[in-house]
Amino acid sequence: MPFLTYTNVIKSKADSASTSSSRPPNLSICPNSYPASRFIMKITLFTLAFAAIGAVFAHPVKRDSTIDDTTVLNFALTLEHLENAFYSQALAKFDDNAFAQAGFQSWVRGRFAQVGAHEAAHVSFLSSALGSQATQPCTYNL
Repeated sequence: MPFLTYTNVIKSKADSASTSSSRPPNLSICPNSYPASRFIMKITLFTLAFAAIGAVFAHPVKRDSTIDDTTVLNFALTLEHLENAFYSQALAKFDDNAFAQAGFQSWVRGRFAQVGAHEAAHVSFLSSALGSQATQPCTYNL
């Protein structure tokens, strides 16, 4: 079957009009049509070429063996200290009236306090898990 072109469609319509057949012309593009299969072939080759380039440059990387569980937990604790300081200092600085003047609804400050309490619980949990190896909180300048 030749690939579908505008000329073939017009010719097909004219042929079907001149015959007494009640079948409509076949206007579907089948998967074996030349342009569609060529496009798919080009996309496939392009994808394979990209994958081959990536495979050529891929190589194993030596892992750093100095990172252990304590280091990772201390990193997490440092981030929790930062979040805890953010919420506690922000809530100490801004009261209910300040939140209302900023255009927040009355429940928003309570939600900040709730999240701040969660952060304090995270700090407490990680600090007790790490014991004497736990990092100490920083002092942040406002």
